[in-house]
Amino acid sequence: MNYDFQRLKPLILQIIAGVTFSFGDLVANSYAASKYGFSLLWTKLLASLTIIVVLQISAQLGFITGRGFLENIRAKYGSIPSILCSSTIMIVNTATVAAEVAAASMLLEFLTGISSKFFAPLVALSLCVTAVFSSSEKLRLILSSVSFLVILVIPVAVSCNPGIGEFLRGFATISPDTSRDWIVTVLALIGCVLGGSTILFEFHEVSEDKDSTGMANLTVKYNGFVVGALQSFVLSISIMVICATQLYPRGEVVGSIGDIVSTLFPKLGWIGTTLFSIGVLVSFYLSCSVVVTSSFIVLEELVSDIAEVARIRYAVLSGWKVILASASILLGAFLIVLNVNVIKLSLYASAISTIALPIPLFFMAKLFGDVSLPIKFNHRFLRAVCWLLVIMLSTFSLGGIVLSII
Repeated sequence: MNYDFQRLKPLILQIIAGVTFSFGDLVANSYAASKYGFSLLWTKLLASLTIIVVLQISAQLGFITGRGFLENIRAKYGSIPSILCSSTIMIVNTATVAAEVAAASMLLEFLTGISSKFFAPLVALSLCVTAVFSSSEKLRLILSSVSFLVILVIPVAVSCNPGIGEFLRGFATISPDTSRDWIVTVLALIGCVLGGSTILFEFHEVSEDKDSTGMANLTVKYNGFVVGALQSFVLSISIMVICATQLYPRGEVVGSIGDIVSTLFPKLGWIGTTLFSIGVLVSFYLSCSVVVTSSFIVLEELVSDIAEVARIRYAVLSGWKVILASASILLGAFLIVLNVNVIKLSLYASAISTIALPIPLFFMAKLFGDVSLPIKFNHRFLRAVCWLLVIMLSTFSLGGIVLSII
């Protein structure tokens, strides 16, 4: 019995950790549904299926090679490709963290009435501390358990009684629009789920995991990510249902974090809405600490690669790691002082994630095609799927850029 529990424990922990809902998720889903109703539900299905494949392939590659993502790229393809990939991930991470810190500060202002300018540096500092101690299983379990409060939106969505026909058409029908706002929104809905930091962090976690003694154990452990992705999918759809039924018919488009939270008042009341807000805030620390941790890894590799290519001693550049890491975390606090529109900031940060994703995804697909798996199971099929994702997301990215310019 104890043995069985030990085998299931990683799966249980990953299922718990799967109930995360960052501010990028909250903003993108709320804005999209309030502006476009149910018509963009297909993006959530696409993103959820894609992240399941990406997580599984990343976990397998990390386990098989025993090296991190950027380490693999440098070893097989050289320092220049590694710099390209790490620079791309770092830019996206910086934009994501800035938007998340700004949104968290605005939520705290809404809940307490105290200026977000007061909270912004505190949120940035506490996020850094959380990222440093994020390897603690106990801390992860505590944060994950509290983040379960976000599931309060699921019964609210059910009570909204969405029209079944229109709801199902949202998953099956794509109605293209060439407006810049529509394009950014679509890219944001995909980008808040997918990101290069996810690939990098997954590689790192598995390659450093000493408990994964076999492919079977790895499969059990990372099946939890599949369940977690489905849980996040349900949460995203719930938020979209609430906003599509409550705001879209009235022509009200969310313009602030307060607008989003206020939408829940009629159904949850002050206590329920506050508990949900706490769940989102804790989920922010849980999910964003992954992004910050991946930034630490990226900066380490980036400085090392630049030193090698430029023939500069590593020690000369190593101080920039601290400067860049601090700047990337504090940027959100600085933007709050400048009174930026947090909704637009979050949308564009998520959209940038989608635009940049083909680069790390390309290297992931290339690595997957070059490794030899210890056991044979649909390697050709998964490799084909991997390259299909690269082509599909590259088309989304390039198409989005071109249509935005035209």
